[in-house]
Parts: sequence; structure tokens; C-alpha cells
Amino acid sequence: MPQTGRDDARVRIKKAAPSHGTQTHQKESDKNKKQNADLKKDLPQKHK
Repeated sequence: MPQTGRDDARVRIKKAAPSHGTQTHQKESDKNKKQNADLKKDLPQKHK
């Protein structure tokens, strides 16, 4: 069964926010990676 609903939503979002291009996405991705690394550092070491 195709997941058309999800794709439709993606298309709508792209149309609604064309300014959110690849560069912006890359910046967000880098920021999130850094944030995740910081959060993992703060976790108790027993979770390793």
C-alpha cells in the first residue's frame, strides 16, 4: 500500500516553504548533530 499521504504532505511543505533549501537544512542538521552529541555527553556512562 503506497504512503501517498506522507508524500503529499512533503510536497505541500516544500511549496509552502521554498526558502528552506538544502543549505538551511544542512545548517539545521549540523546544529542538531552537535546538540545530540552534547546531550549524549551528559548521559550517565552506564548507558554505553
